[in-house]
Amino acid sequence: MVFNRVFREWTLFVGYTLSFCAFGIAVVTFYRLTLVSWAEELLILGVLPIFHAAFTCHRRIYLPLSIAIALISVFSVSYIVSNPSSSIEMVTFIVSMVIVSSEMVFRSMRKHRVSQKELREAREFLEAVVSQSPSGILIADAPDVKIRMANPAVFGIRGETDRPLTTIELEQHTINWRVFRPDGSPYPSEELPLTRAVLRGETIHNEEMTIQDETGTDHWVSANAAPIRNAEGCITAGIVIFHDITERKKTEEALKNNEMLYRTLIENLQQSVFFKDVNLQFVSANRSFCNLLGIDPDTIVGKTDYDFFPKELSDKYRADDRKVIETGMHLALTEENITGNTKRWVEVVKTPVQDVDGTAKGVLGIFWDITTRKRAEEALRESEENLRTTLNSIGDAVIVTNTQGAIFRMNPVAEKLTGWTIQEAKGESLTNVFHIVNAKTRNIADNPVSRVLETGKNRRTCQSYDVDRAGW
Repeated sequence: MVFNRVFREWTLFVGYTLSFCAFGIAVVTFYRLTLVSWAEELLILGVLPIFHAAFTCHRRIYLPLSIAIALISVFSVSYIVSNPSSSIEMVTFIVSMVIVSSEMVFRSMRKHRVSQKELREAREFLEAVVSQSPSGILIADAPDVKIRMANPAVFGIRGETDRPLTTIELEQHTINWRVFRPDGSPYPSEELPLTRAVLRGETIHNEEMTIQDETGTDHWVSANAAPIRNAEGCITAGIVIFHDITERKKTEEALKNNEMLYRTLIENLQQSVFFKDVNLQFVSANRSFCNLLGIDPDTIVGKTDYDFFPKELSDKYRADDRKVIETGMHLALTEENITGNTKRWVEVVKTPVQDVDGTAKGVLGIFWDITTRKRAEEALRESEENLRTTLNSIGDAVIVTNTQGAIFRMNPVAEKLTGWTIQEAKGESLTNVFHIVNAKTRNIADNPVSRVLETGKNRRTCQSYDVDRAGW
């Protein structure tokens, strides 16, 4: 390295010297053939060296020296022109040329030292970048793919091991680094990203794999590799940079499991569930909803209500959806639909879907058929009405209690007999409202209703009692 540098500098020195000598000889020849005054010689011969010295020096300290050397050259050439037969003058001329060349060589050497310093600083900077990079970096030589360098981040991912990890042959890469494909199979050494970059010149982006440490723990990494080429375009090495994405993969796996759990839950609900985007187009729906419409779940994406429902219903559904999206509040309602001669009821709940910033993303809807319940409620109301009508038409007093003896129904005759209205008596104990005494002795009589509640058996009596609210 040192020999080459010295040889290059002295070659440059000799080249400058010969160039100036040739220039001096040409000048001498020219002026011997022409008659030019000494002043003109000085002017003509001095312009080139002076301008050379002024424009090639990089620091002020060289300017006086460059001008002095240039003037010596001028006077030497001028003297030789006046005394061409003098050998001393020729030697002086050559010496001056040597001095000028030496000045250029010294300047070139200084520039070279500055370049070497800048190169060293640049190399130290790059080494610091590689060493302190949080991403793992490997560099391998071409064509044997022998790993030349590995930064600390690589060993942090691989973990401690007794196996050599650098300066190893290609066949040992997969074994020593314990590299596996995403499916768990060993990664062939010849298919590793670094190998493909060195041997095939491929550039690899974000290829995922696992590196297993000595405890058997897998570390997920995303690798990017590329060949390193010289000025002629030949591959001299290869580099691979990989990031530890283990935490990201865990998050993705958890998200995937949650998604599977969500889909399992949604698909097995008897309720119909759908999701629409802000344009009120269907994004997804569960099987119950699709079965109700008689379509395949994969065909609902991008469809709207107008594809499945009459315009009047579609307009209403979409108006409700817009209200939910715009207000950011959920909506719960019962809807009554008539299809042909059949009346059906559905319970509907619609909820806005927003991202973490609160931006609306769509509406989530869930509804279920409550026709059976509504019909049962109507049947119960009809039964209640029929019972009320029947009780009101009976000429005898009728009091109905629950199993705890609390009154919940009385007909008008019972109200007249006890002096209690149903509003007053409802929830009261039967013994408070229906208090009976022996008609002859006026002693408190056993309440037959209480006896029925205690025994659970029907009881019939023909005795006479008085019912009186007064005094109770």
